[in-house]
Amino acid sequence: MLAGVEIQIWSDVVCPWCYIGTSNLRKALAGTQATVTFRSFLLDPNGPTEPVPTLEYLSAKYGPQAAQMMDNVTQVAAKAGLEYHLDRSWSGPTLDAHRLLHWAHTMGVQDALALRFFAAQFTEGRSLFAADSLVGLCSDVDLDPDATRKVLDSEDYTDAVDADLALARRYGITGVPFFVFNDRLAVSGAQPPEVFTQALAQA
Repeated sequence: MLAGVEIQIWSDVVCPWCYIGTSNLRKALAGTQATVTFRSFLLDPNGPTEPVPTLEYLSAKYGPQAAQMMDNVTQVAAKAGLEYHLDRSWSGPTLDAHRLLHWAHTMGVQDALALRFFAAQFTEGRSLFAADSLVGLCSDVDLDPDATRKVLDSEDYTDAVDADLALARRYGITGVPFFVFNDRLAVSGAQPPEVFTQALAQA
């Protein structure tokens, strides 16, 4: 059994490859005692300031091939055992979701909330941008609704998000998912489980 490995994952909650990569990592982690911490990354800092359907957003950026791109990632997700319905997904600002993930880390449920956010975004078509939806998703991992609203109504954990973004720049991270093992070994992209297994052994 591998023990004592610390893994940091830079990701964004609206990044479909991040869910795939995280799922593959979890398969490689079976039987280990690794510690996983999610770090914030903004997939598109200049993206929409209000929620828009993902297909509409990507079509504006990439044109007619946007639908094919979504189909391709859906097929890759299926091979990873994930059910994607990207036609139901939305894009928008993710700062609040990242702040909640930092808060969840202090409560010991960050991993559970990250997975809940991913499933909501890519499988269920739930909003990660509306307060009521975020509160409901946090409740699913036993975070108190009133406490969740208190975080959302504040600027709490914004500094933590900014610190993650600064560290990502220092590491030269330009895309996610990005995995760092024991602060010395990096793996970029939604790699298959065997790549993560090898990284764990090296770390």
